[in-house]
Amino acid sequence: GDIIQRNRGSGVFTYSYAENHSEYESHSDIVVEVTPDVVRVVGGNVDDTVKLGSDLQEYQLDAQGFIKPDQRVIALLKNRAGLTS
Repeated sequence: GDIIQRNRGSGVFTYSYAENHSEYESHSDIVVEVTPDVVRVVGGNVDDTVKLGSDLQEYQLDAQGFIKPDQRVIALLKNRAGLTS
């Protein structure tokens, strides 16, 4: 249920840029699986459809379970629904 926001097209935007600008090209995908090595996501509204298979993308994880750098990620939105403080 987490969401990964990434650069789209030739964009090279960072979180800092996104935080301070209302418009920039990006795409967000929903996390559907996490393994020790990768996180898999599926995106909606890609060619006006949602499907598993070729649209399933992977992001490599480091030994601590964090997304490795240089994978065009802008932000990770953590799903905290159901968590108590």
